[in-house]
Amino acid sequence: MEFHRQLLEVALKLLNSNGNEPSAEASLRRSISTSYYALFHFLVDSSVKRFAKHEGLRDRLKRCFDHGDMKLASDAFSKSTERAKALVLGPIPQEVEFIAEAFVELQKERHFADYDASWTPENLPLKASVCAAMVKEAFRAWARIQDHPAAEAYLIALLTWNKIGKR
Repeated sequence: MEFHRQLLEVALKLLNSNGNEPSAEASLRRSISTSYYALFHFLVDSSVKRFAKHEGLRDRLKRCFDHGDMKLASDAFSKSTERAKALVLGPIPQEVEFIAEAFVELQKERHFADYDASWTPENLPLKASVCAAMVKEAFRAWARIQDHPAAEAYLIALLTWNKIGKR
């Protein structure tokens, strides 16, 4: 099973295993974080599989992706900014906008879950459930749009936004 699918499976297990245990909050926080990493690795894997044929090169290329740069690119694509549309050479399909928006939102939620000890929302189970659902829907959206030129442009932008996004 692909690593990103394993991560989603772990996120769902953490979500469904919390119950009334003393560690319920930690499990839900980890579920949110793991959901983000499922989408992160999915996008990275999709990029390197498309642009690098050799496994050794893929492994090296994976290490070049930066969470912050990916967020900037995703933010631009989720909002269909002029720069993003210029890279796509046209309108950005809703599926790409959704995937990009999911990445931005999941990264934000992961930061809260991982770094904000005071963040204990009463709706933590719902938040973790929504995060996992966003990843599932992003996977489905990608299956529908992966061969579209905008999907390829998005993958390129995830790695090169600091250079290509300024032009």
